[in-house]
Amino acid sequence: MNGADNRIDPSRVSPEELDRLADMVIEEERPALIARDGVRLELPDPIFHLLVRIIRMMREGRAIVLLPEDETCTT
Repeated sequence: MNGADNRIDPSRVSPEELDRLADMVIEEERPALIARDGVRLELPDPIFHLLVRIIRMMREGRAIVLLPEDETCTT
């Protein structure tokens, strides 16, 4: 996985967009994916909770890196 492909820098998302996302994930109705044919799929709990953590960290100005368990991080 290319480092640029799995890193999300908070500067690439406006503070207003992050605020809107944060508001959406705390609303009563769980966020969902909507397919092109209109089928709605609520996010499973583990994915939902990870999304909440990602949004919270990005609002704090922290970059997010996605690293699969079977990959090693080297410096």
